[in-house]
Amino acid sequence: MFTFESREIVPLDGIWSFRFTEGGALEDAAPQDGQYDDIMPVPAVFDLQVRYLRKRGLACYRRTFRLAAPCPAALLRVDGIGLCARFWIDGAEVGTADMAYNPYVFKTGALDAGTHVIEMAIDNRLSKDTPFFKPNYDFYAHGGVYRSLSLEALPEGIALDRIQVRTLDSRTGKVSLRVLLRGCTSPRKVSASIRFDTDDAPRAVTLDAAPTPLAPEGEATLEMVVPKHRLWSPKTPALHTLTCSLADSGDTLAETFGIRDIRTSGGKLYLNGEPLWLLGFNRHESHPELGPVLPESVMLTDLEHMRELGCNFVRGAHYPQDPRFLDLCDRFGFLVWEEGLAWGNEAPVLSDPVFIDGQIAQMRRMVRQSVNHPSVIIWAFLNEFDSGSDAGVSLCRRLVDTLKEEDASRLVTFACNRGGNDRCSGMVDLVSFNTYPGWCWPEAIEQEPEEMISAAIESNIRHFLKIRKPDAPIIVSEMGCCGIYGTHDDAAAQWTEEFELRYVRASYEAAVACPEIQGFTVWQLNDCYSYHRKGGSLRGKPFGQNLAGAFDIYRRRKLAGYPGALFSKPHP
Repeated sequence: MFTFESREIVPLDGIWSFRFTEGGALEDAAPQDGQYDDIMPVPAVFDLQVRYLRKRGLACYRRTFRLAAPCPAALLRVDGIGLCARFWIDGAEVGTADMAYNPYVFKTGALDAGTHVIEMAIDNRLSKDTPFFKPNYDFYAHGGVYRSLSLEALPEGIALDRIQVRTLDSRTGKVSLRVLLRGCTSPRKVSASIRFDTDDAPRAVTLDAAPTPLAPEGEATLEMVVPKHRLWSPKTPALHTLTCSLADSGDTLAETFGIRDIRTSGGKLYLNGEPLWLLGFNRHESHPELGPVLPESVMLTDLEHMRELGCNFVRGAHYPQDPRFLDLCDRFGFLVWEEGLAWGNEAPVLSDPVFIDGQIAQMRRMVRQSVNHPSVIIWAFLNEFDSGSDAGVSLCRRLVDTLKEEDASRLVTFACNRGGNDRCSGMVDLVSFNTYPGWCWPEAIEQEPEEMISAAIESNIRHFLKIRKPDAPIIVSEMGCCGIYGTHDDAAAQWTEEFELRYVRASYEAAVACPEIQGFTVWQLNDCYSYHRKGGSLRGKPFGQNLAGAFDIYRRRKLAGYPGALFSKPHP
């Protein structure tokens, strides 16, 4: 969580004027022209509203806002849209968001005090030519505003952007601060004050600021010790606050962070020097009536369900997470895997320059948005991509390098489903694999599905032991199967709740029995919408849903969602 305490901030959530053109294209958007004949809440997805249900095309939005004072520039914060969007203020275009679920910050020109008009156009058309959300992605591609919008007035001169806090020594509370600045176009010394919540008084500091080729315009680094620091962990999720003020502009930023350390050694995970075994679920931001626009009460229900089942870990599938969810994980004490938007991309896509540049930019946005969340211990990318292809190897190397350049304090991984064909798992800190023996399987199944589980796990382990880094642990990032809520059979026929319970429990117990495995993540926590009436593996998606949740789409328990049902056997 971060807040600018000295800026005029204009929330842009609420009711906007709205119009929709079925089949309309973003490049043809002209929201300044024509009539608006409807209204739409923000955030919300328009394609779950009655009039526009499941329609694809161009949505235009308009509203006004007021500034109490003039400013030399402002920042438009867009926490997440779908699938791509353009934005205008007073008729001047200020930016394009081309990737769903991603955070964007657009800088405007000078704005006068008084009333202004903001407009946006959102395109939710889906085709093989959509650059970053492909039709085969196994989760529904909604159109609309997923997360909050706001506008911040910038001060004159140098302004704060973010302060990235990284733990250098969890025993002493020593941290590094990377202060990102706006308006810093040449090297200079910037006078500031910094105060931690445990400080008795602010500390005067001088920032040796220098321009940077990446946005924003400058940065400075320093090291400090947090007095009377408290460690963050799942058992004691202690948080600290840093407040920084610039002397000249008066710009003031407060950042919430945690002090903790995540490392690997000898194929095992360690949090604050203590052994760590990850147990949890994959989770989509999905609801039948709200799509990806979830209130915090639903997010908290998901965390409470996982804690009740004995979990300490959640994988955010398959896109950057809502910052409100990460705030809850910070306070609730849940460990998080956060990854970029992608799913099952093959070599032709992986070699596309537009896709490559977009993925690299996405990694930087994700890290800079979430870096101060102590709950996030893993950065990841490209779920189930073709990690055996030359294009996959090349892009994997670039994404690992990008993530390490942005933040070397966390583990980097990707979820691999290519088995012995994989050539990329030797590049990452944590080896992660997805396997669905006897469920998602290319051949006819001639034996009981549960009998195929151990062999599939062992086959993956043999491959990864050959190519992994010496210290890299191995975890199961996806195993599971589907069960239809309320469907039962005493002999556990496929698609019943009994089948799902037996299969997932057998998968967990096989993983626990394997000493090389240091974590297990069930696919998935809740059922979610996927292919509706067309798309890959369509006939494997009854009711247009991925039905592998331990809870159904409304968060009702299946048999697998009861305490003790899946994880009765203790893990290491």
